[in-house]
Amino acid sequence: MRIFWVFVFFVPILIYCDHASFQLRVGYFLPAAEKMREVFHNGGVEPELEVDGRIYHRLRAWGNFNTFTANAASIGLKDPTAIQIYPLSLGLKYQIQFLHALDLYLGIGPTYSFVEIQDHSPYVQENVSRTSWGVVGKSGLIYRFGPSIFFNFFGDYYYGKISRVSRVGVESSALNVGGLRTGLGIVLAF
Repeated sequence: MRIFWVFVFFVPILIYCDHASFQLRVGYFLPAAEKMREVFHNGGVEPELEVDGRIYHRLRAWGNFNTFTANAASIGLKDPTAIQIYPLSLGLKYQIQFLHALDLYLGIGPTYSFVEIQDHSPYVQENVSRTSWGVVGKSGLIYRFGPSIFFNFFGDYYYGKISRVSRVGVESSALNVGGLRTGLGIVLAF
């Protein structure tokens, strides 16, 4: 089902925008929530797919999909726990030529995340599936290596909260499933 939504988001950008590009990005995800950093050892590597296209002059539309999955042990009792986060985002970015072969961009947009948590601790619900609306801010540098191949050095910050469901008698809290994503992408323009 998630793949369906990726196509729903990406196809209009490819059809209606000119100078479209397709990016394969690899980054590092550093969760914003202290509990997530503690349990999942300060995050990890994640793959990402991004499509963008020019709307007008330097204004571009973009859509991206990334995944973060990690396995660890819960705090205290060391029960097995795992998380999968699948953010799907759309937005606008403004791109300017900084130097001859170097562009700078800033962008913003909404994000919709699918989150699945498996935690075998007796104090929380074992399987939690949630979705969350949030926001993402994007920034980066694009180095033009050739006429249709670029490198993208990026730093994106995601924000989105889910509610955790605890067992009866244990306090429930919200969890920010966003954080900093930074890395490198290879851009193919067409």
